[in-house]
Amino acid sequence: MSSNNDSGEGPGALTAAVIIGIIAILVVTGIGPLLDTPGANDLNLGDSVVTRSVDGATTADGKLANYQSEFDKLSRSKIQEKLNRVPVFFFGGWQREFGGGGRFYLSFEDANEAAAAGGDGLKVKATTLDQVMYPLIFKRGRMRMAPPPPAIKKAEELLTSDVIDTSVPAPSFQLIPSKAALQDARDSKLVLANGDIPLFVAERLAFSGSDGPQVPLFLEKADCVTSYSRLRESSPRLAPEPTIRATTLKDVLYSMEKGTRPAVSQLQFYATADDLVRASEIMF
Repeated sequence: MSSNNDSGEGPGALTAAVIIGIIAILVVTGIGPLLDTPGANDLNLGDSVVTRSVDGATTADGKLANYQSEFDKLSRSKIQEKLNRVPVFFFGGWQREFGGGGRFYLSFEDANEAAAAGGDGLKVKATTLDQVMYPLIFKRGRMRMAPPPPAIKKAEELLTSDVIDTSVPAPSFQLIPSKAALQDARDSKLVLANGDIPLFVAERLAFSGSDGPQVPLFLEKADCVTSYSRLRESSPRLAPEPTIRATTLKDVLYSMEKGTRPAVSQLQFYATADDLVRASEIMF
C-alpha cells in the first residue's frame, strides 16, 4: 500500500500484510492450550515469560533461578522482527517533539489526545517499535533494517551528531504505555520503571504459528482475557477465568538477549487491533 502521509512519513518496515496477519490472529481461530508439564523440573513454553512480583523483583522458581542458554539467545535482528509487530505513535516535528523529550505512545488515542492538547494542529504519525527501541530508547545505534521515517532519522541524527548545540536540550526519548495498560499494571501490583511497558500473558494460552505455538504477550489485559475466553469455548475443561501474569517489555527483551528463559523465540508481542488499524491508516 502506498503512504497517504503528505509529510513523507513512510511505513518503515511494517507492511500491510503484517498488520492484516496480526489482526487476523486476534479475530479468527488458531488458539490452543499449552500442554501441561509432566514434572516439576521440566521446562515448558509457559516458562518463557519473565514475570515480576509485587515488590518489583523478578520471579524465578528453582528450575529457572540460574537458567541461561546460548541456544535460547536471540539475535538483535530476530528481536527487531518481533518489535516490528508493534505500532507506536508520535506527533510534532523533530525540533519540537524530539528535541527535549520525545514521547512514543503505544496507544493512538492517547497520542491523539496529547497532540490535541498541544494545539497548532499537531498531527499524529506512526512507526513501529523496532524503529525506535534500539536506536532511540536504548541508544545502541541502528543495525541493518528498513530506513526510518524522516522524523525518526532526524532524531537519530541528534544522538549521533558530533556538533553539540547547547541551545537545544539533550535528546531524550521515552515509551508511553496506554492509560489502560497503566491501570492494568496497577491492578496487577506490577512495579513499572519509568518508560517501561507492561505486558500481560495468560497461562495455557497460545496461538498457532508456522514455527510452532506462539505465546502471546498483550499490551493490554483486556485482549488477554478476550483471547482466553475464545480458547475456553473450544476447551471447556479450562478454568473459567484465566490466570494472568504481568511482565515488562524490558524484562522480556533482556531475556531474549541473554537467553535467561527457555523458548523465548516463541514469544510474540500483540498490540490492540484498534491501534494496528490506526497505524495502517496513517502509514499506508
